[in-house]
Amino acid sequence: MHKIHKVEAEEKLKDIAEKYNVSVQEIKEANPNMSFFKELLGDEYADSMQTLKIPFSEYNGEEFEGALKKILDQLESGEKARYRGEQNIITKFNSIVQTTVDSKREYLVSKKVIEGTTYIKIDLVEDLMHSYPESLAEATKPFTDIDLIKCKTIASIDGNGKIKNIFNHKEIINEWKKHKKLILAKYNFLRMPDAQKNLKKFIEIQDQTILNQKNLIQELQTKMFFNVFFNSYLVRKIEVETTQEKTFYSPLFDEQEVIYNLKETMVGESEDIVKVQKATDKDPIRLDKSKIMKIYDQKFKPFMGYSFSEYNFSYYEVTDYNEKEKWVENADISITEEVKNNVELLISYKLKKIKV
Repeated sequence: MHKIHKVEAEEKLKDIAEKYNVSVQEIKEANPNMSFFKELLGDEYADSMQTLKIPFSEYNGEEFEGALKKILDQLESGEKARYRGEQNIITKFNSIVQTTVDSKREYLVSKKVIEGTTYIKIDLVEDLMHSYPESLAEATKPFTDIDLIKCKTIASIDGNGKIKNIFNHKEIINEWKKHKKLILAKYNFLRMPDAQKNLKKFIEIQDQTILNQKNLIQELQTKMFFNVFFNSYLVRKIEVETTQEKTFYSPLFDEQEVIYNLKETMVGESEDIVKVQKATDKDPIRLDKSKIMKIYDQKFKPFMGYSFSEYNFSYYEVTDYNEKEKWVENADISITEEVKNNVELLISYKLKKIKV
């Protein structure tokens, strides 16, 4: 959704941005064919006699609330799909299974093109989990409860099919603030300094993620469902072969970035359905090995005894896309992260479109 701004005379872009509580970059992205110019070492201007689209900010008050209501009303009549995602995570030390986490999630998705922009509403309607050892369930429950808040999103997409803006960000923040009070009340009994410190750190990390929309979008894109669903098929035809740079945030090593090239190859097609295989390319991955080794020595070596050997990472995915209706039909993903012979993380994820 956009508001219209008429440029009567040359205006500074930063002044227009400040007026509507948006960024200069957001204005430029919303107006790719408009004329802007920049003074030498000075400000950027919009040429006179132009009509600019101004993207709504959630801080535009009543105007934004009206735009959001319009989006929600139109999404009600939009296309709908229901998905089930099943994930299995196994951690091994010295080839012996230490933990397993099995999760099943069901999502209801609504989709609608409004004024040339695709809007998508995601509802996480069911979240089931089983873990071994059973004590792990209590440790992971706070994260799953917060996921229920984060995943309920109304988003627009960019030119690559990724999340561009979250229009109900304010609502997500409010729900998090309510939930945060419940967490603090539940653990109000804590007196030991380390326990209090860990709780405070947990809250701070969630604040940093949820209160900042860019951070929230980044985290959502690391979640399996969002990573599979929000992709280029939503905005253009799938290429026969391409390679993209991707980032994996290591669960074993405190979310350290692992940068790798993902080769995507079309391996089958019909009139509507395209099957795509995605796998880590032969090019070496990039990561901060010194940090990985330091975390290994602190986190795993005291238990394992064995020294750091070699870090390996692999990603493999096969997905069926319905290009005509712009839905994912199903996906099968396998991820392996390991320090060879010592520590291994195996992630298996299956996504299937089911009856609404």
